[in-house]
Amino acid sequence: IWMCRHHARLIDADPYSYSAETLLLWKQQAEAHALKAVKNNDAGVHINTTLVGLPDGLVFEGLWTDVQDSNRWTFTVTRFIYGDAAKLQELCRCEPGLEGSDRYICVESQCEGRLLRGGMDWNFNPGSGLHSITVGVADAVPRIGLNELGADVGINGSGDLNITDGGPGLVQGVELVRQLLEHVCIYEPDDEPVEVKIRKVFPQATEQDITTDHKDFFEQFAAMLHVPGNLLFPVSEIPTYLRDHKEDKILLSRLIKLDLVRLSAIPFYSRMTQTMVPYLNFIKRILSVEVVSTEVLDCRIPVKVKLQWGDEHYWQGEIQMVVS
Repeated sequence: IWMCRHHARLIDADPYSYSAETLLLWKQQAEAHALKAVKNNDAGVHINTTLVGLPDGLVFEGLWTDVQDSNRWTFTVTRFIYGDAAKLQELCRCEPGLEGSDRYICVESQCEGRLLRGGMDWNFNPGSGLHSITVGVADAVPRIGLNELGADVGINGSGDLNITDGGPGLVQGVELVRQLLEHVCIYEPDDEPVEVKIRKVFPQATEQDITTDHKDFFEQFAAMLHVPGNLLFPVSEIPTYLRDHKEDKILLSRLIKLDLVRLSAIPFYSRMTQTMVPYLNFIKRILSVEVVSTEVLDCRIPVKVKLQWGDEHYWQGEIQMVVS
């Protein structure tokens, strides 16, 4: 894409605010608008859109129409996937001084999400009948490299944690990434007793494992569950998306990508570190997601994923995503 000197320098200096996917989207939108003007009608004119995710589960499909100073983004809504115009207006009326992990925006084409900074401006165009919003965004949250991810207890093929005679079996590197991506839909309600949570996460653990053989491990796990604050894991919307859009694999793939973007870019309170970090903070960008099949086998569906690590390297592969 040819750019003038000013905009070429702006884009090259900030490639993650102006991804290749977003630039191509804008190019296609501009060409479609030009064709529409020449033809003087909409017949045969297709404009590519992007999905946009906002707090409270609101998702719309729309056009990214403007960027000001890299941190003011404007979108026009073409249709609501979840939520409606009233909910959008309600979000825009929220106090702009309130900032945190519950105030964010995620953009499918940008493969990125940002915390909101300042207010959200809403506008309605009576001529087109379309709504638009302009939001201020914070800088991208720093990510870590794959080598900084560490290790975690492995999960075996039956979905149980891998407890061996020598104690918990650990996984790291790409295998740990696969495990985290495959289990992003795990959700443990806060009101469950710790004993119930232990039994759900470690169904094969015996009373001797818990009280004697691996007592230190289970005590640390129980202490982590007692930390006040948010959830043990952030809540994924993927099971809801699968339930509602099982017959539309293209839209489902786009929605899963949007949710993985949220989980990799938007901080939540981590009980592990007692800090605000994205759950998948080792991923810089979710580049593509393709649902291979919506048939659920052993509580899983096959999904192809292409992503970029926090250390700039790329990876792609097929995972078996747990959805129930």
